Amino acid sequence: MFVVVAAFQIVLLNSAVLAADRCNLKNGITDDVRDVFLNKHNEYRSQVARGLAKDRQGGTTPTAGKMARMSYDCKLEESMMKWLNKCIFRDSKSGNGENIWLSTDTRLNKTHAATMSTKIWFSELETKGIGKENILTDQVFNRGVGHYTQMVWQSSRKIGCGVKVCEKFVLAGCQYQKRGNLIGADIYEKGDVCSMCNCQQCRCNKKEGLCDAP
Repeated sequence: MFVVVAAFQIVLLNSAVLAADRCNLKNGITDDVRDVFLNKHNEYRSQVARGLAKDRQGGTTPTAGKMARMSYDCKLEESMMKWLNKCIFRDSKSGNGENIWLSTDTRLNKTHAATMSTKIWFSELETKGIGKENILTDQVFNRGVGHYTQMVWQSSRKIGCGVKVCEKFVLAGCQYQKRGNLIGADIYEKGDVCSMCNCQQCRCNKKEGLCDAP
């Protein structure tokens, strides 16, 4: 899935200061950028899990019984950046779940690109909507909600993301495992918050609504 947005803001350029790199990929993605991508995904998943996210089809999202907390995966980042470095605005067909976003503002710093891309992807819930059934049918998918559904797909527990400043545009993208957006499947299991996060080593804080599982 991919999405484009026109440039309309002036933002600060990236600092030239050498930043931390826990993935040690030397691809220009810092830990700050990784943390924005990861934290925004978990923030949005938390809103959905607690039934607080507005749905264009009516009301808010149904609560989730077992919404997994995402973790960051450097191999997925490596795969995503390998594609973004080509500066081609289309899906990579990597076999992983994937969201891609484009801005024509080449002044964007990478942290802001991470914030903007995740916001745009998640906004599909409020602008197009899913409905209380919470099933990804062909009809629902064809509304143009695939970026949102991949973000909150219950079994997608790992992400790796990147940003590439190309000559005329900026690309941001994330890859996901397990891959989501399976037509005919539940986007996530509906239920009281945390009620299904009940394995021996699982933990779930109802104030957050995210299930930590081994």
